[in-house]
Amino acid sequence: AAAVAKFSGYKTKNRMLNMLPNGSIPKKILSEIFKEEGKSVGIVTTTRITHATPAAMYAHIRDRGAEDVIALQMLKFEPTVALGGGAEYFLPKEEGGKRTDGINLFDEFKKKGYVVVRNREELLKVDPSKTDKLLGIFSYSHMAYEIDRENVPEYQNQPSLAEMTEKALEILSKNPKGFILMVEGG
Repeated sequence: AAAVAKFSGYKTKNRMLNMLPNGSIPKKILSEIFKEEGKSVGIVTTTRITHATPAAMYAHIRDRGAEDVIALQMLKFEPTVALGGGAEYFLPKEEGGKRTDGINLFDEFKKKGYVVVRNREELLKVDPSKTDKLLGIFSYSHMAYEIDRENVPEYQNQPSLAEMTEKALEILSKNPKGFILMVEGG
């Protein structure tokens, strides 16, 4: 509810994203206004990219728990940069995810011109001068805590919040009209 108030200017009920308490959709949220003005929108988080705070940048839904639907809304919204966790809501069950519609959202983002990266090494190799849209999903659910990322070998393939933010800024700052970037250490 706090992120919704911040990005929409409206109060809402807990668990709702960018909807008024009566279930109606308010006027445009900040990120939608930025996109209409030709500005770029970026989302960086260590949570699932479909989790409440990052989803408040693009989703309109009654239940923040419907993260498979929220992932589809992110595809429709098309942020310039989206980096975080949550592959479970991008992959169909047949491919180890939780999607019941059979859609592989990584493929769908690629069809829309996104560079899609899945680990730290791939992210660091992204050339911002040649990348206009970037999706990076680095874990099945939430990303590891920084102390675990640094000390547990299985998490060292995840980028840090600082690395994700730096790459996002490199891409977003190319837009002469400006950008908005939400960064969350969740």
